[in-house]
Amino acid sequence: MERDIYEKLVNWKNNPYRKPLIVDGARQVGKTWIIEDFGKRNYKNIVKIDFRDDNEPALALFQKGYGPERILQQIAFLKNTSIEPEKTLVFFDEIQKRPAILEAMKSFCEQVPQYNIVAAGSMLGFVLMGKNIGTKTDTTPEDDGFSFPVGKVDSLTMYPMNFYEFLNACGLNKLAHLLRYGDPEEISEYHNEFMYYLRIYMYTGGMPEVIKTFTRNPNDIPSVRKKQKELLNGYQHDFSKYNNAKDAEKMKLILNSLPRQLEREIKVAEYGIIESGKHGREYKEPVVRMANTGLIYKVNRTTHMQSPLATYEDETHFKMYPLDCGLLGALANVSAREMILNDGALEEFKGSFAETFVVQQIAASNYNGEIYYFSSENPHSEIDFCLQMDKIVPIEVKWGRKTESKSFSNYLKNNPETKGIRISQKQFGETDQIVSIPHYMIGEYINMKLRQFYEKEVGVLDEWTKKMEPKNIEKLEQELEEKYGKGVTNDTSVPEDSLPKKEQRTHPQIRKKMKI
Repeated sequence: MERDIYEKLVNWKNNPYRKPLIVDGARQVGKTWIIEDFGKRNYKNIVKIDFRDDNEPALALFQKGYGPERILQQIAFLKNTSIEPEKTLVFFDEIQKRPAILEAMKSFCEQVPQYNIVAAGSMLGFVLMGKNIGTKTDTTPEDDGFSFPVGKVDSLTMYPMNFYEFLNACGLNKLAHLLRYGDPEEISEYHNEFMYYLRIYMYTGGMPEVIKTFTRNPNDIPSVRKKQKELLNGYQHDFSKYNNAKDAEKMKLILNSLPRQLEREIKVAEYGIIESGKHGREYKEPVVRMANTGLIYKVNRTTHMQSPLATYEDETHFKMYPLDCGLLGALANVSAREMILNDGALEEFKGSFAETFVVQQIAASNYNGEIYYFSSENPHSEIDFCLQMDKIVPIEVKWGRKTESKSFSNYLKNNPETKGIRISQKQFGETDQIVSIPHYMIGEYINMKLRQFYEKEVGVLDEWTKKMEPKNIEKLEQELEEKYGKGVTNDTSVPEDSLPKKEQRTHPQIRKKMKI
């Protein structure tokens, strides 16, 4: 299965300033597989340490106070292999089992940066926050008290397979290529085909094991649902494994409540939709933990549609979405017939699936910012999602053919310079203020807009860089000397405040402050 993150791993390898890499993400999204595949295709050999294996002799090396060079030497000896800079990928897997390895990553960065080291973990959000919340009844492992090596590691987050990756996994390579590289008019010619496979994706979701089960036998739908249920059971087992008993139970309730609270705004002060009569102080921490591990997407409210959106973020109001639309269907026990074959069934609930799908695709895209939604009381208004790109991008999500939204239309009317995205079953279309796209295009459309934005930014930076080149700075100094006389720009004894305004820009003391 080809994954988009592979290219990011190659970019990391080729970066001369790389640091040890941590690949994070929810359990079973494919981290181990992709790192091993990346290693096989790009290195002479891979040396893997699996921290789940209590019989792994290399585990003791991290508890003996050895330096990074000696640790690598000992690992090579224990594995009867060589570890060479640039030629060997050292892979620490399942590091949530021994999170003290995170502190060792700092030493690897500072003392042996020539080695290529990757670590992967699934429940780091639980582990980093500690096991005990408001109780001392449960104890943590020997790794209690470690800290994350801020600034000493690179990081990547992995998500379930997006729709493009799903098409490739199903052998629909030409359709996938068209989705990513074709223009909207060409894509629209195959709109019905894309919509058909979109409904299948909404049932299977993007978890690799589920997709593998589906592609082996597309007619064995019960096995697909069985695999989804197994994953959900595994997550609930992890709740108990990495949290104290009280919070593990709360997390199970949160997970099982997702189908009935989707699209609803949750106020931190009241969590009655999860458990009747419960208040925010009892559920706030478990919600944050689940979001930090990638098991849910926590979409916070912004109170103003103004840049930057983070300034107006309101964490006391939020929406929750499961990490995968297929797992949402398993939680709600939606049948394949209802999801894939019958457009009229579950019409209201499919709106929840559509929003979950959109959040999932945006999260897996190259967009690195936060996803928000907007709501206000006076006057009452709500916009499904908004992103911070070069400008604020409002997004309205619909499942059925009806696409009108009063709040969305009013916002665009009052902000004529803004261009919004409307997502529905309709084909691609564009006006001065609205880009209408079908659901299946959202991830690739976001990536396209980001490429355009980055190209524009790079153009600005290139122009700035050219002006800062030594030859151009020298030319500027010559012009100033011709205009204001020789020696003025090199005279460090002249007080800065006595220089003419234009000459201040090239005065050596000013130049030093500006790092020119």
